[in-house]
Amino acid sequence: MLEPTIVVARKTVDSAAASRLNVGTETTGTDAALDASTCILLRQRLIILSISLLVIVGLFTCLSLLVASLATFEWIVRTICVAGLCAILALLTKERDHTISELRLLEIAILAVPISELILILVYQTHSASATGQFEDIVALRPIIGMATCMTITVYGMFVPNRWQRAAVVTGTIACLPTVSIVIQTFLNKDLQSAEAMRVDIAAPVFLITAFTSGIATLGAHVVHGIRREIESARQYGQYRLEEEIGSGAMGVVYKSSHRLLKRPAAIKLIRPDAATDTNAIKMFEKEVQVSATLSHWNTVQIYDYGRTQAGEFYYVMEYLEGESLAALLSRKQRLCTAATIRIVRQICNGLEEAHARGMVHRDLKPANIFLTSAITEHEVVKILDFGLAVHATSPDVSHSISGTPNYMSPEQINGEAIDGRSDIYSIGCILFECLAGSPPFAADSVTAVLNGQLTALPPTTRLPAETSGLTKVIERCLSKKPAQRYTDVSSLRQHLESLLD
Repeated sequence: MLEPTIVVARKTVDSAAASRLNVGTETTGTDAALDASTCILLRQRLIILSISLLVIVGLFTCLSLLVASLATFEWIVRTICVAGLCAILALLTKERDHTISELRLLEIAILAVPISELILILVYQTHSASATGQFEDIVALRPIIGMATCMTITVYGMFVPNRWQRAAVVTGTIACLPTVSIVIQTFLNKDLQSAEAMRVDIAAPVFLITAFTSGIATLGAHVVHGIRREIESARQYGQYRLEEEIGSGAMGVVYKSSHRLLKRPAAIKLIRPDAATDTNAIKMFEKEVQVSATLSHWNTVQIYDYGRTQAGEFYYVMEYLEGESLAALLSRKQRLCTAATIRIVRQICNGLEEAHARGMVHRDLKPANIFLTSAITEHEVVKILDFGLAVHATSPDVSHSISGTPNYMSPEQINGEAIDGRSDIYSIGCILFECLAGSPPFAADSVTAVLNGQLTALPPTTRLPAETSGLTKVIERCLSKKPAQRYTDVSSLRQHLESLLD
């Protein structure tokens, strides 16, 4: 089975990314960390909230059946309510990442479904009772609706993490809806305006109770949020202060940060909270920093510091890079010219030369792990990122394991055979091809088809533009199925590429 790779996301900050992450460029370190942890916590709590509301709906259905049978309309409304909550619960439990904005929309949907059910049943039963003159049923109904509303507010306040301002708006709105519905229905229905129907004060049985519950829920949210802020403020990442989240991958989250004393910008990578219990994930995360910290070439990302927080979270600090990944550049431009491609790959070879000289194999070279610190000019600096899958060529971990990204994996890597620097050269060949053709050489709809292409198919050089013919033989040699037929090392590849620029 393919082992998932760690993707270091681009380290540029734009308004769209900030919007997706629900953090602004002026977010404090505490707020950034708080928002990140809230995203994980919110999803867990919304699952609990959905289940709790399903239980409440079931409980009130049973109580209603004890008093009287339910009308067809009521059965339909409650069935839709249960189906809606189940659908939202399915979305929350689905294996995918949710942004804070998405989770907040699901939160509103979770509340809207049962509250709408309550309002519809209140309106229906009030109308039915007034039509038959059974106003005492209305008197009995309103406290029940108020109780259901209070239970919804209480469950929401207990489980959903919130700032007190937002909690006040949400719970206050829920508290007002039944009373607003009663007032509107009374205004529109002349029968309800009779003295007999108005014996029960509109505000007392419903609004005052729900408003009080809303106030308690808001106060609780304020206290809990304050405690969470204090906990986040106490978290120390060496001498670095978190400023904003700028990217995330399969296992790590990256924050822009600054040194408390030197005020130097940096990027901090933290292990994801949901991966903290995965022993293999923690080992891979630690290995990434240990391997990266031994490399000093300017074409590899520089590591400043690493350690663990008081809470046991592992992190490391690396240089903050302005620019974009090669993947992002290709997404914008589709293809690069021959000269730009050679300049980028030549620097990749420079960075790998140091790693290969120490017996290290990257194993996950791809455009997403190649970072460009400026526009494509003679002065751009290329940085190799993410050594999370790097291994020593003589390590026993290299054999009998398949790790990497299918579109860029060498045949021997796929077969779980012993690998060396020539495996990275194969990946470089895939990157060369993609830069010139706009897509990897063996891209396909399924992983199996991609791997079969890497193992058996010849490079589809007919897809390469005619003006890049000088690189065709380079690509064919890099993508040879047998390592012995490739360049012996990245230095030889770099020299061949440089000769094409002359």
